[in-house]
Amino acid sequence: MNENLTSFFPRDAQLAAVPSWSSPRLLAAGSTFTTRWRNSELYPGYRLRGRVMRLAMRGLAASGLVSRTVDDGVRATLRDFLADELPGAEIASLLVGTPGPAQKLTIELRHTDGRVAGYGKFARSAVARRRLTGEHETLLALPENVAPRVLRFGPWEGGLLLVTTAAQGRPVETTLPPSDDICSYLEKLETDAFLPIETHEVVQAILDEWPSARKLVASLSARHWPVCIQHGDFAPWNIKRGESGLIAFDWEYGVLKGLFGLDLAFFCLQTMALVRDSDPEKAGRIAADTLVEVVSRRPGMQALTRDEARALVGIAALDAFRKAAIDGHDPESPLQRWRVAVANL
Repeated sequence: MNENLTSFFPRDAQLAAVPSWSSPRLLAAGSTFTTRWRNSELYPGYRLRGRVMRLAMRGLAASGLVSRTVDDGVRATLRDFLADELPGAEIASLLVGTPGPAQKLTIELRHTDGRVAGYGKFARSAVARRRLTGEHETLLALPENVAPRVLRFGPWEGGLLLVTTAAQGRPVETTLPPSDDICSYLEKLETDAFLPIETHEVVQAILDEWPSARKLVASLSARHWPVCIQHGDFAPWNIKRGESGLIAFDWEYGVLKGLFGLDLAFFCLQTMALVRDSDPEKAGRIAADTLVEVVSRRPGMQALTRDEARALVGIAALDAFRKAAIDGHDPESPLQRWRVAVANL
């Protein structure tokens, strides 16, 4: 993304860029150590190495060693743009997304007292705009209290901007099997519709790319499968537990006619790959065991066979590979090869 990132902030704002101004991952506003530390909270990091890096980057931002004053900021600031939805809120930080055709900027907005007011996503490329448009449509169609609310969506500063309320709470645990409230949350996204496995959109897309995946699909052909709203990136770092229950955010991969079980399988696979650093065989086995156990506790639902659970896990892995490839991730990267190995193609 070829952006002048400082132009998103109001003139005369003091910014810290980490890890450096030449290659920034995060820009945090603030004129004091405390403010810069608070506003650098958006820097990502979940597994141990990432948390250590996050702590170091936040410390660097807060120190003021990488700070400078903006002299080319936009005249029409986000505060002005969102005057009706978030009165007085101003941009606190900006996170640069992973390079690629779907790269986006994530914006954290805070009230004058420091409370998080909302989040924005900004896209310029065609792929990123499609992702953002899809997220907007999904958020509007979701049941109440399962996701942030849309505050604003539309053109801004030559791109497309989606602004939502903030998801309040703390990230959920990475325990497996997932906690009961995570499974109950996914039940809220189920519909009353059932379809033959090969007519599900995600299965059709996978078979078009991997004809060899037909052996997975064959294991699921004995019955019809529930249609559900699918988050598409259902991982611990995209879910928070607050006073009113769970809320999932970052719905850019969301689909309204998804396949039952894929979000739960993805949750397990992401945890096994990115938190526990497990090998593909073990990850696939544990994810399948989790699906079997969770479904067995559902009253009125036909139990999953071991082969069915393993097939759903394989489809979830290939679905994750396919979406990452569209976003420009190298198919030979370790994580992408790991996903194919989980599917055992």
